[in-house]
Amino acid sequence: MQSQAIALNQLHVSPLNMRAEKKPPSIKRMAEIAANILPTVREKGILSDLIVRKNNSGYEIIAGRRRFYAASVIANERGDFPPLPCEVWENITDADARELSLIENVAREDADEITCYEAFSALIKDGKTVDEIARTFGKTEREVKQSLAVANLLPRVRDLYRSEELDGGDLQLLTMATKTQQRDWLKLWDDSDAPTSHSLKGWLFGGAAIPTKVALFDLASYAGKIVGDLFSEEGYFASAEDFWTAQDEAIAAKRDAYIAAKWSEVVVLERGAHFPQWDFVKASKKQGGRVYIEPTHTGEVRFHEGYITQAEAHRAEAAGG
Repeated sequence: MQSQAIALNQLHVSPLNMRAEKKPPSIKRMAEIAANILPTVREKGILSDLIVRKNNSGYEIIAGRRRFYAASVIANERGDFPPLPCEVWENITDADARELSLIENVAREDADEITCYEAFSALIKDGKTVDEIARTFGKTEREVKQSLAVANLLPRVRDLYRSEELDGGDLQLLTMATKTQQRDWLKLWDDSDAPTSHSLKGWLFGGAAIPTKVALFDLASYAGKIVGDLFSEEGYFASAEDFWTAQDEAIAAKRDAYIAAKWSEVVVLERGAHFPQWDFVKASKKQGGRVYIEPTHTGEVRFHEGYITQAEAHRAEAAGG
């Protein structure tokens, strides 16, 4: 690395710069981008070095795009601008160049969070590992994976969050959506009918967001798809139908185990039917107590062991008296 003053006409913004635009902006657009530093640059010039590397067409700017644009605007006004102070980095890979750009922008708090996430994704494509990114930017591997999940969302979903139209919680939920689901959700958004919050979670999983923690069966042997939520400790069953096939088998096995344990009766309630505990009285196995199994629509299964009805309890009390 060496310091060098480089003329404006030898500099251009690197496509690896995390804030690079797809095509060179107009002078007006340059002024808009550099607006908050233009007064300082007009009065005092460029105060901190740009980070550049040499290429066949001069030098490409890895970090310092706004300073370069401010100098270009002023050069257009005055007809000239002094050479810009630059740190010239030699023999660095594309991944290293992209990383330098991200480090400088994050250090200067000059990048919105989605742009940072997108830069992490680009670093992965350049060959960096999740662990390397985590160590470089002082994050946990889970935080990097969360960032990559957001960066993998469709561009328009990311832009809705950038423009503060989409809530952060909904953005996180959409990281569990397939690309097809994201496109379908965007169509609903355009029709002002997109599900959000708890409704979004249910929509993603076919009407019911069933967490893995309620499963009575061994998840390791489950053949269906489970979607992990990087933003919580939960995982969810992608198909409620597949979940209930496995859960019903597990309920049947539990019922058989109670019968084998000599309970007088084991009653499996209809899914969603509530066990009215206030109509029952606790009773031991010897007293004829039953087991009631209560599957809920949320996937949870409640077990009520040792109950008889109020009427049965009264009859037993009368007979004993």
